[in-house]
Amino acid sequence: MTVQQLLGHSTIAVTMRYTHTNLDAKRAAVAKLESRRDNLVTVCTKTQQGKVKLSLNAKLGHAS
Repeated sequence: MTVQQLLGHSTIAVTMRYTHTNLDAKRAAVAKLESRRDNLVTVCTKTQQGKVKLSLNAKLGHAS
């Protein structure tokens, strides 16, 4: 929604029409977040964190 607002699109559907990411871009974004892990605020339990990490790895094609 932030991108939608910055671009001045009327709906998120319009933004999604023009916004495409590939697997490499997703991996790069996750790598940036992982490198800043100490600066991120987490509001889930350790069990939930493990599930999220496994889910992200599966989506990005990483072995767990």
